[in-house]
Amino acid sequence: NYFSGQKGIPGKDEGGQCKVQLTDMFDVFKKIKGTPKYWGAAKTELVAKVKQLGPFHIFYTFSCGEMQWTEVFLSIFRREGLDVHLPPDWNGNEAELLVEGFPLWDYVNSKMSKNQHKLFKDYIFLITRLFDARVKSFVTNILMGPGKDKIPFKYYSYRVEFQARGMPHIHGVAWIDRDWLLKVGITGDFSDEKNEKAILEKIVDKLITCQLPKDNQKLNNIVKEVQKHKHTKSCLKYNGACRYNFPKLPCPVTILAKPETEADGTEEQRRKNLNDAKIVLEKAKTLLNTEDLDENMSFETFCEKIGTTRELYLKYIGLTSKGRVLILKRTIKERNINNYSVEMLECWNANMDIQLALEPYAVITYIVSYVLKDEQGITLFLKATLQESACKNVKERLKDLKETYLTHRQIGASEAVYRALPDMKLKDSNIATIYVSTGFPENRSVFYKKVDSTNGDEEQIDQDDNNDDEVTGNYNEVDSDTENDNLDDLDDLDDFQESINKVQIEGCEGHYYTSTPSPWLTLLLVLGKNCVNQISC
Repeated sequence: NYFSGQKGIPGKDEGGQCKVQLTDMFDVFKKIKGTPKYWGAAKTELVAKVKQLGPFHIFYTFSCGEMQWTEVFLSIFRREGLDVHLPPDWNGNEAELLVEGFPLWDYVNSKMSKNQHKLFKDYIFLITRLFDARVKSFVTNILMGPGKDKIPFKYYSYRVEFQARGMPHIHGVAWIDRDWLLKVGITGDFSDEKNEKAILEKIVDKLITCQLPKDNQKLNNIVKEVQKHKHTKSCLKYNGACRYNFPKLPCPVTILAKPETEADGTEEQRRKNLNDAKIVLEKAKTLLNTEDLDENMSFETFCEKIGTTRELYLKYIGLTSKGRVLILKRTIKERNINNYSVEMLECWNANMDIQLALEPYAVITYIVSYVLKDEQGITLFLKATLQESACKNVKERLKDLKETYLTHRQIGASEAVYRALPDMKLKDSNIATIYVSTGFPENRSVFYKKVDSTNGDEEQIDQDDNNDDEVTGNYNEVDSDTENDNLDDLDDLDDFQESINKVQIEGCEGHYYTSTPSPWLTLLLVLGKNCVNQISC
């Protein structure tokens, strides 16, 4: 007999009885936010998107900037009981925002009794919700929104990650509309050499910069505040050299650096050019790291100080040993300014990064090591648990996996908020994906659900509730003998919700829970009773 709630490959035991063998114990974590299996599935989804749409064109990062965002301070001050005045027809001028009769930023910088870190500590739940709302609005209205002379993006995909300080930020990718690319003369991938000129003129000049704006003081202040790199122990931990490669080399024009070809000389000549370039550019780096450096020196003076000419410097900075690298136009004063988009930074008002995906290798690297980082530490604990419970039955092994995950995973308050609320997504995209099981029928995993008692048989379903008749029909036409040609189900086993001991929330006397902690209970345990106040507000 089959039992509802079991999943795996159907077969028979030694006694001839039907059984369902689960081939991958970790599969139960596939729909649980933030687990290694969850991010593994996300990686395969992104790979599928790249296969169908081609390499993405842009990758970006947007950090949480709670100390720059007016809505964070206004929301907290209202919950603190302060007098907050917001004009009915507010036009976006922050000078009109008043707290206790003072302009908002005057109050924050000089009148506020608490320091910002202590103030924010009690409102992690609120700040996280505001960050999520800002991300969704930004994606809808800025990244994917319309606009005159704006580079139109067709698709996007991003994930939420959490910094060492516990606050969220997003890493993502985007595809530019193909029709627009054809219109401006860009055909094929960005890696095609024929597209270089159009990419620089039509995309880079409009979308990416590192310059300090001279005609927009507000944006100039934002850039200096959130886009200027400052060395830390973290960035200098590898032999004292900045792992983000700051300061960046100045350049009077934007160029694409690339390796020399056979047309540029013999292999020995090319090797000599690379060696000469390395010597000159190392001198440039040394000069840029000088504490008393004159930031206003001209580019010609800079070249003289490192013992070269303008022409040779441009030649050397345009050489790479392999792959192509975008060198942005920048002055010496802008040597520590990170890439940004004018429109995006002005709207986001917090640290960001934006880069072109010029090489297929960069796309692969990004997918594997940056966008879809998984939790290798917890994976090792889970593997050890499976080895230790090898002699137990499936139900007991799944229970052991659950207990290991719940007791070996530490998360911050902000991440707990994301995991607790269904509408807050750790990953999002406007491209849907469907898993289609195309292996041999006898190797396909199935999932059994309980059916009405009036029906004598258990119902065998696939591993995905999103059954697509057209898709499965197409596969049935290919193999008419396939009985269970369905999509893969990702449902979690009911056994994952077994009861545990009673838990009392600190500061919430009288509230006890006798079942497995729900996401809300997990959130309350992390945040304490202040979370209840934030929710009620």
